[in-house]
Amino acid sequence: MKLNSIGKNAFYNSVKQLSSIIFPFISFSYSSRVLGTEQLGKYSFGQSIISYFLLLSYLGIPNYAIREGTRCRENEGEVSQFINEIFSINFLLTICTYIFLVLCIQNISKVNEYKIIILIESSQILLTTI
Repeated sequence: MKLNSIGKNAFYNSVKQLSSIIFPFISFSYSSRVLGTEQLGKYSFGQSIISYFLLLSYLGIPNYAIREGTRCRENEGEVSQFINEIFSINFLLTICTYIFLVLCIQNISKVNEYKIIILIESSQILLTTI
């Protein structure tokens, strides 16, 4: 029974990895034709800025949650409390990240030029938290 589950997980993980390689090839060629080089460059700049803020909003929380979650997995009440705590920490870090992002947009002229694109792309930070 356990071997079957491991086999399924390996297959699903392989499909996930393969699709993470194939889909960008398809979407990048399409988006580069539709957007053009200038707009694609603006998007890429905004995406690079948001990726730094995503790293800031994580701060190792997923690794900590996995490690500590396995310690309390036997007790349902403790797991529920732990999940609430992790979500609260993650949400507070997300709020702090958004505050820092807004401050950077206001104070750095290069980033301020692309503020609309960056604010739209910043939805990734909130969606990653959820």
